[in-house]
Amino acid sequence: MDLIKEQIAEAGSFGLFLKHILRKVFLEDWLIKLVALGVTLALWVGVTGLSTPTREQIPAVPITLRTAENLVVSNTPLETASIVVSGDKRRLGQIDRTALRFYLDLTGLGPGEHVVDLLPQADALDLPNGVKVEEISPAYVPIRLEAVQEKMVGVTIETRGELAQGYEEYSRTAAPASVRIRGPESAVRSLESVATERIDIGGSRTDVIVRQVRLNVASAKINLLDPYVDVTIRIGEERMERIYLVPLGDESGRRATVVLFGPRTPLLQTQPSDLTVTLETNENGEPTPKLTLPRNLEGKVEVRKLAL
Repeated sequence: MDLIKEQIAEAGSFGLFLKHILRKVFLEDWLIKLVALGVTLALWVGVTGLSTPTREQIPAVPITLRTAENLVVSNTPLETASIVVSGDKRRLGQIDRTALRFYLDLTGLGPGEHVVDLLPQADALDLPNGVKVEEISPAYVPIRLEAVQEKMVGVTIETRGELAQGYEEYSRTAAPASVRIRGPESAVRSLESVATERIDIGGSRTDVIVRQVRLNVASAKINLLDPYVDVTIRIGEERMERIYLVPLGDESGRRATVVLFGPRTPLLQTQPSDLTVTLETNENGEPTPKLTLPRNLEGKVEVRKLAL
């Protein structure tokens, strides 16, 4: 009988204890418990969401080519490729897109047409651990390699504008007159000259001298190894041709025919009496006329004819 009473007493105490625990759990400090539950749920959702595998496309990843020193790429290859990567969101968020680059090592290839697979190059991309390249578009890059050739070509001087009225261009020269170019054999072979930037000669009456004029080449595949030249354009008065009948300096009365070419004004101002023609004996013993110009014509005119 006493044992039964003790068991009932214990049962009653346990019931009170259980009731106390349930009250503590569900009724007391319920606001704090609700906030804690919300934080726990948020963390759980965040962690499971970030760890969920995700696919993402990264467009326009630059392609850099490396060739042997004696070879050059002669076609216009693709400059970028698009990739699709997979991994959890945290890892994908760590990708430095500005550092991504395909490095295509072509040093083992010879001249000719080649198709380079981009997929093996994806292993060299700077991707975080756990991120995998799923797709590459395009998957292949066509490459044409040619032997490198160097060549000397002439320089063409380009100008713009008109000279002052009554003046003309006597000559134009570049120093150096020829320069070195380097590039694919097919492009270099067909190129015979390169042009300067346009030099303004509008309204000029005197020589135009320009230092370090840049050269231009139409093909981006060709490198100018000597990219600058000095240019001299000789300018002067319009020239003309004039005929003079000059008496010989003897008693024969004969006259020599002299044809001069040079600037108009000094030629019109020059009279036959200003010119001197004498006879000299050449190595064959024959008399040969010799012309002496006045000082104002020296170095300015061309003798186009001197005959008896």
